[in-house]
Amino acid sequence: MPSGSSNIVITGFVVLGGHSRVEDPYVNFKNSFVGTTSNGNGLATALVKNAFNVIREVRDPVRVMKRYAPLSLTVVFVLYFFVNIAYFAAIPKEQIRTSNQLTASLFFIAVFGDSRSVKALSALVGISSFGNILSSIIGLSRIIRECGRQVRRRRANIGAPKTEFRAWNAVLIFAISVNIYLLVLPWVPPVSGIYSGDVSFFYATYCLVGIGILVMSGIAYLLRINVLPKLGGYAIRQSVEKLDDGAIINKLVKVPNAEVENWDATHDKHGEVIEQRSEGGSSQLN
Repeated sequence: MPSGSSNIVITGFVVLGGHSRVEDPYVNFKNSFVGTTSNGNGLATALVKNAFNVIREVRDPVRVMKRYAPLSLTVVFVLYFFVNIAYFAAIPKEQIRTSNQLTASLFFIAVFGDSRSVKALSALVGISSFGNILSSIIGLSRIIRECGRQVRRRRANIGAPKTEFRAWNAVLIFAISVNIYLLVLPWVPPVSGIYSGDVSFFYATYCLVGIGILVMSGIAYLLRINVLPKLGGYAIRQSVEKLDDGAIINKLVKVPNAEVENWDATHDKHGEVIEQRSEGGSSQLN
């Protein structure tokens, strides 16, 4: 990504220098803020969040973050700043606003013309987007895995080390505020009406679909954990299994009602078998 952005930045400087097919590279910089919006719906979709989802896989993450996070964020900020200048130098403002193509594709066409090579460059943009999707999926899977680990961790009993990361209260308040902002503003309708967003149907359809998925998940949970066990004469309990590679997983099992009392007496709340230790040694209840 940095190499591709740097190429666009260099090309943008060439355009600003008047050495390209763009006739007036400075036209968009005259009254450049005319027509901008303060509508909450647009601002919500423009916000970008970047979480270091796989930082736990880095050796000595605190030291690495302190050293390289400011540097990497600065580099990314500078690159994106000049990439946007390059876009506005080459592409008419109205075309950016109304076109259905990627801005990078419009940039390549404006500078190099509509040729096969330009289409190849546009394909690279799509590959980059695909890589971003993959990284997001991997990052989210790491978050889910870490949440599972934290739920199972009993620091008082096993003496697990405290987490390496700390956050100031002000930072936590800011992060919570941003998330509340992102939850509320998507419901703000576009300026031109509820059917005038970037799609041809109701602008908040994706919000309703997300809420619908959450509601359906809640109903499925109630059916699986509460309703069906009552009808079937069993209870759902969690058990712990260790895989061949040493990984520990949780599994939901059906325990007949007649055996629930014995299960609860021989397993802790995480599903692990309780070990009873005596003076002569230790024995495991099954």
